Amino acid sequence: MMRGTAAPTYSFSIDFTTFLVLGFLLTIWNAEPTKVVVRNYVQGSGPLNAVALDAIGGPLLCTLHEKNLMTIQPNELKKARPLNIFTCTQAKKDILFGIAKVAFQHLAGDPKAYFNQLKPYIGGARASDLQRLAPGNISMDFQTFSSLNPVEVEKLTA
Repeated sequence: MMRGTAAPTYSFSIDFTTFLVLGFLLTIWNAEPTKVVVRNYVQGSGPLNAVALDAIGGPLLCTLHEKNLMTIQPNELKKARPLNIFTCTQAKKDILFGIAKVAFQHLAGDPKAYFNQLKPYIGGARASDLQRLAPGNISMDFQTFSSLNPVEVEKLTA
């Protein structure tokens, strides 16, 4: 053993703009470091695409700033797996519902199919959106109903 020799140090960098790296890191880290990784990814890569949305998932998506959510393109949301946005603020639910409404507008002629695609994001629906779904005789389970914006539901009963 040599005296006075420092232990080797290693340096590396992670390209947070690579989807595979993002997905891997999200599977191994707990909540706080993961939030930092997601924020760094979003800052470095621009709009979130379907692969990133699938890797991030709903609860972490809810930790992003509203301006980041506004960068999601409807076609990318359509390609992504449904997101659980239950923990999002009402403002974030509103943003995501607006994107989902555009993403799935091609299904508007089939109320049940349209509703099934909008269901994960329905917490951001306005009273007028809910009224448009009513003629389709949509059945809504309690969990979905309880995710609706209470202010908008109240408008339906007035």
